Amino acid sequence: MYSNLSINNPSERTLEDEELPNTIVSLHPLVLLIISDYYMKHRSQVNGSLVHPIAGALFGNQDDDKIMIENALEIRLIKSKSMLKVDETYFQLRLEQLKAVFTNYNFIGWFFFGSLPGKIEAKIHRQLLKYNQNALLLLIDIISLASSKINTKLPIKIYKFCLEESLLSSENYRAKDIFIEEDYQLNIGEAEAVIIDYMSKIAGDTENKINNRESEIIADLLIQINVIKVLQQRIEILKKYLIDVKTGIVSGDPNLLRQIASLCSHFPTTQNNDFQDLQTEYNYALLINHLSLITKSFGVMKDLFYKHKIIRNNSNKSKD
Repeated sequence: MYSNLSINNPSERTLEDEELPNTIVSLHPLVLLIISDYYMKHRSQVNGSLVHPIAGALFGNQDDDKIMIENALEIRLIKSKSMLKVDETYFQLRLEQLKAVFTNYNFIGWFFFGSLPGKIEAKIHRQLLKYNQNALLLLIDIISLASSKINTKLPIKIYKFCLEESLLSSENYRAKDIFIEEDYQLNIGEAEAVIIDYMSKIAGDTENKINNRESEIIADLLIQINVIKVLQQRIEILKKYLIDVKTGIVSGDPNLLRQIASLCSHFPTTQNNDFQDLQTEYNYALLINHLSLITKSFGVMKDLFYKHKIIRNNSNKSKD
């Protein structure tokens, strides 16, 4: 299956490869959460198995030889002559939407599920090279994910796709496709570092056995963290989009604005007219209560004044 491909391992690079500038790939944990969310969503829709392959685009920033992968979104794959290819109409639409919100993001590469890159990955990758000639491939190994053992290393590999001319003989050259595996590092903050450190200690301790109950609790908490982070990110995207529409940076899509308004209508009815009337009545009640307290205070002061006057008059009479 992979006979027409050459896959280079970082530990097996030649002297010529060592002379090339090293590329530093930084992967944000949010990308892994988004990919996990896509995978679990598709898997739940087809009762635990993936009928159709899943792919997605990776976005971030690139500064010289430093690549930062910070976001991801799903892309559609369609069949064409028994081969898969990207639905470019849908992809360009999603690309324009993301660029309108995150102007500093660029297309970095794409992700796919598999053990090693093959013909399918090479064909899709060639199709996406028009958007970035140095696009990366992030490959998630499903077989390792399905393993019952706890792995201390993420089942993820990142490849760089190169089109080189290899010298087969002194007179014959040919072009061949090469996937070169790239080293990467997780771009984690203090909170993520604490969680990863704790989980790695559990995984590395062979004497520490996790029972089914603890495993279920950990899985449930991780799912909740995933959902909350993704929800927060999407809320921030909608918030920034509405601000940009209001300031005129981007033109508003009526269909999208209607969907946002429909979503907001399911929230607590703080903008409802009945709620506003109730709030007005509540403010009136508070005002009347304050006025009654002031009136009562004046009455107490008046009574105190009369008592003080009587005591003073009696004191003057006794002196006389």
